Amino acid sequence: MAVLPQCMVSVWSFVLFILYSMVHVVWPQELVCPVGISTDLCQHKSTSIDEYFFTIKGNDVKILYAARYFQFNCPANVSLESDFLPRLEQISSVPRVTFTSCVLPVWSYESVLRSFNITNVVTLHLEKLPTHTALTPRLFLGLNITALSVSGVALLQSEVGFLESLGSLLDLRLSNVDLSGTALHRLPHNIIWLSLTKCYLGEVVELLQAQRVERLVLRDGGVRRVDLREAVAVRDVVLAAPLLQLHLPPAVENATLAGVRCGPGAAPCRLRRLLLQNVTTREVTSWVQRCDALESLQLDRSTLEELPATSGALRALRELIVRRSGLRRVAPDSLASAEQLRRLDLSFNKLVSLPKDMFARSSRLLALDISHNALSAASLAALAPLSTLQSLDVSYNPLGDLCPARNLSGPEPSFYVPNGKIVLNIKRFKFESRLSYEDLLWERASVTHVDLRGNPVRSIRYRRPDYERYANVTPGTPVVPMTTLVIDSLLECDCGVYWFARTLQDGGARGAAAVEGARCGEGGVSLADVPLEALVCEVGAPACPTVCRCAVSGAGASLGCGNASLAAPPARRDISTLGPVRSLSLQHNRIERIRADDIPPEVTHVESTLWGSGARSVLLAGNPLQCSCELVDELLQHREVLLDWEEVRCADGTRPLRCLLHPGPPLMPTIAGAVLVLGVLAAILMCLVDRGVCGWRRGGVELAADAEVTYDAFVSFSHHDHEYASALAAALEAPPHRLRLCMHHRDWLPGELITDQIMRSIRRSRRTVVLLSDWFAASSWARAEFRSAFTHALSSPSARPLVVLLPSLSLDRERLVQNLDPELALFVAKNTYLEWSDPAFWDKLPRALRPS
Repeated sequence: MAVLPQCMVSVWSFVLFILYSMVHVVWPQELVCPVGISTDLCQHKSTSIDEYFFTIKGNDVKILYAARYFQFNCPANVSLESDFLPRLEQISSVPRVTFTSCVLPVWSYESVLRSFNITNVVTLHLEKLPTHTALTPRLFLGLNITALSVSGVALLQSEVGFLESLGSLLDLRLSNVDLSGTALHRLPHNIIWLSLTKCYLGEVVELLQAQRVERLVLRDGGVRRVDLREAVAVRDVVLAAPLLQLHLPPAVENATLAGVRCGPGAAPCRLRRLLLQNVTTREVTSWVQRCDALESLQLDRSTLEELPATSGALRALRELIVRRSGLRRVAPDSLASAEQLRRLDLSFNKLVSLPKDMFARSSRLLALDISHNALSAASLAALAPLSTLQSLDVSYNPLGDLCPARNLSGPEPSFYVPNGKIVLNIKRFKFESRLSYEDLLWERASVTHVDLRGNPVRSIRYRRPDYERYANVTPGTPVVPMTTLVIDSLLECDCGVYWFARTLQDGGARGAAAVEGARCGEGGVSLADVPLEALVCEVGAPACPTVCRCAVSGAGASLGCGNASLAAPPARRDISTLGPVRSLSLQHNRIERIRADDIPPEVTHVESTLWGSGARSVLLAGNPLQCSCELVDELLQHREVLLDWEEVRCADGTRPLRCLLHPGPPLMPTIAGAVLVLGVLAAILMCLVDRGVCGWRRGGVELAADAEVTYDAFVSFSHHDHEYASALAAALEAPPHRLRLCMHHRDWLPGELITDQIMRSIRRSRRTVVLLSDWFAASSWARAEFRSAFTHALSSPSARPLVVLLPSLSLDRERLVQNLDPELALFVAKNTYLEWSDPAFWDKLPRALRPS
């Protein structure tokens, strides 16, 4: 029991700690106008997080203020010592303060900060100071800051020793401040970071040993000589001046020199990193020969005709960057001593060739960038020794077509694609249009990226065996590091990319390759989203009979031979070159008899208006039927024309009655009578409901069916009209409508029969929206969707299809009816429809789809 009091003590201690923290937390004070000041001089307008908006003496002013910073931009007619300026409600600590475009105060900045109720300032920024008066010691009295930056709009005058009162100053940055009368040793001696830009220091600059500066930045076009030999603390130097003489600090490690016209002087050079800008070959040679401890050398925007030989001076060099320097040639032995080199960048120059033995001793080079030059394909032979290379960029060079075989596979590119690349940048190589399966499977020791942007890639040759090789990868199998190809061209949306798209849609290329940016068609649809049935290639004669329309995809061929006046299906020998035929349309012909041998064995879907009209008999025995409930209902409706009904069997060998109940004989008359009575009552009820006699409407019926309904509408469309379908989904699924639409390319599960998917989608949707166009009328699958919806509507009148005529429909209503299937033509002729171009379309459609 003694544990409980101890726990209570701990809990109360924690609560007290939280309360104490809440009381002592530093909350920023509000900014307000001074009490008693006229609104003409100061008026608060609004506040937004750390932004305070005022009208000050007719000027709209925004002040930025939070717990750690305060920023005020002075209007032209307002000074920092004006008594009507906004201020904090109470005295508060603000570490960083910035005043911009503010005239120098008469007294001091300490008094200015006090008038704002600001104390404990650590960093003070004075930006864009007007040049009316000079910087004097009085301005900085009373301040205890560690960082100060001052910049003038133009040259700002200063008095000697104007910063001597700032004994705690560690960071000083001056720009456009005249220091010509002030020697550097008159600046505060505790400064560690010193930056002077356009400060008119004179021709000679010296830094004394007593000063503690560790980083020096000096940008001054008037300086000619810099002597830093006594600046023993300096480690980093940035000098931008046309120096004729330079003595570096003894311990300096990093130097950036821009525009210098001299070498490093006589003292030993211990630089590890050197950046030279706007220099000539003479200065480069001088620095390189003297600084033999360099690990990184960068030459930028300089004037170099040739990269000079190192003469054994770069033994420690690990990084060499020469960019935008007009480089035309590379000395054969320029890298002879740089055996530790890991990165070489010669981009944005004028190189036309590379010495054959340039990389003979570069056995450790990991990254090479020679982009944006004038190199020919022959120059790449110099890269052969680079067995460790992981990153290569040769983009923007006139290399021509490096692949005579019209793809990336084969031995041709092996001399510049050694095993082990991690990032291969081959933009704008003018490759031909196809990537092969082998291209996607470059074996690598690590994850690899290949950049092919700017190349006219149009297809990915990925065949069924390649897909099956991917599909047969068992769980737990070690995955080869993936090669990722990056493309930005639009692929052809046809059969050529079918198997690769299917691989992506079946879960991605596990253990194979990824293609970033793989899109196809004018709309740029991702291959992971494009409907697989849309990836077809039209085939003409002689492979396709002249009276038919043929299309092939990776899954097989489809033949549309409707309205062709055929007396028999096309002979199998005439269509053998198409590959396995999966779909055969024989609607509206003169076919009286079909033999089993007339249908290719691979066919899984036949459209032939099977039941037809008149005295037609049908034989189905011997076919492994997929006995869905819908098919069984269809067979029972036409049982009288099925001459071999007794022999008809489903794929599993059972009779096509398995969806029906088979009660014993004594119950049959009773059940039949009950069904008849219920049917009559339902018919009477529906009649009354439809005529408005019954105020119940159909809500009760629809609610009863809601258990099966998942979607408000199934959208039936040709893949050529996917943009209209996408616009429909974007408008109806978003607020305020929030309808649920079923879209085949998005909501269908891969791997199931399309016919089953159609019927399931229609049964689970209240309505079917048909986007009718020329493409829809010509699509056998689209027409199959409509027929299924039409059949479903016969048993569920509330689910009747809703036809939308798209702008791309070229036929008028009369000609449209003549060109459609009988069921679709009858429906369009007898029912109202919506037109996409109707100004009221977006009002009418949601009302038609909204549940009662």
